[in-house]
Amino acid sequence: MDTKISLRPVFNEKTILIVDDSNLTRNLIERVYKEQYKVLMAADGDQAMQIIDVMPEGSIATILLDLNMPNVNGFGVLDYFREKGYLEKIPVVIITGEANATVIERIKKGYNVAAILLKPFSVQQIDSTVTKAINEWNKWRKYINTSFSFYFIRVIIIILLKVGKLWILLLINQYT
Repeated sequence: MDTKISLRPVFNEKTILIVDDSNLTRNLIERVYKEQYKVLMAADGDQAMQIIDVMPEGSIATILLDLNMPNVNGFGVLDYFREKGYLEKIPVVIITGEANATVIERIKKGYNVAAILLKPFSVQQIDSTVTKAINEWNKWRKYINTSFSFYFIRVIIIILLKVGKLWILLLINQYT
C-alpha cells in the first residue's frame, strides 16, 4: 500500500486564528471556516501570543478574539498585538459577551480592531462580520500599497527631473 505524505507546510495556507476559552465557540467558528481556511485555535491569550509569534507574516487572514479568558485576557492580547505591530497587519474581530458601553468604548478608542461581534451570535452573523472584516482590510492594504507605489514613483520622477536639470545646467556651464 503506497501512502503519500504531504510535506507542504501548513503555514502556506491562509489561516484564521480563533482565541476563545469556550470550546463551543471555537468549534462553531471552526466549522464555518474549515473548508476555506486553515483554522488554528487558542483557549487563552497566552496560547494566542505563542501562535502569532511563530506564524509567517501575511499568513493570517484574521483573528477572532474573546475578551474574557483565563491566563491572559483579550485586552492583554490586544496590548501585546499593538506592541508588536500586529494590529496594523492583521484584522482582529472581537467576539465578546461584554456588551457594556465602557468596554466597547475602550476597544474603539484604544485598539485598531476590524469589528466587534457580541455573543451570542449566529453563523450568518459571524460569517458576514468576518468576511466584511477581511475584505475591508484587503481593500485598505491594497490602497495603502498602491498609494505608496504612486508616491514612490512620483519621488523618483522628481529626483530624476532635478538631476536631469542639474545635468543640463552643468553641461551649459561647461560650454559657456
